[in-house]
Amino acid sequence: MPTVSESGFVLSTSRRPQLAYTVRMEAVVALLIAGALLFAAEVYLPGLIAAKFGFVALISAVALAFVRFGVSGGTWTLVAAVGIVGLGGFAYFRFFGRSPAARRLISRGVSVTPTPVHEKLLNQTGRSVTPLRPGGIAQFGLERVDVVSEGEPVEIDQPVLVIGVEGHRVVVRPV
Repeated sequence: MPTVSESGFVLSTSRRPQLAYTVRMEAVVALLIAGALLFAAEVYLPGLIAAKFGFVALISAVALAFVRFGVSGGTWTLVAAVGIVGLGGFAYFRFFGRSPAARRLISRGVSVTPTPVHEKLLNQTGRSVTPLRPGGIAQFGLERVDVVSEGEPVEIDQPVLVIGVEGHRVVVRPV
């Protein structure tokens, strides 16, 4: 029940409408913060799962703001969400590569060149098992190998000669 002064002014009212407003606004702010944190967590979690949940949280915050606060509140929340994503993306691309966290995640070690597995096939003749356009399978003795033709297509059951081995890539030409 509101308290009324002698002059007729209302001195106090129920705080229920203001409480409902803050609870609704807190939900929007919480969703915005959760979305931003989930986007930030995507750096450490593979598979874009956290980013998808972050996107859903940001969209939910904007939708909730439009429903609860109308066009004006929803538009400002949309501006905030776009700003959060924009500033976060800028900060990520600008500063993350030089951070200590990035140094722990990014391998700076020397890469080892793999030993060619199919080097023994060099200058051997085999038969194409599938059409080579340009890639396919050829058989050399009892071994089937993924091969790439030098340029021209090779039909099934045609003789091929291994002319190069580059790592795991075996290059052949028709004989």
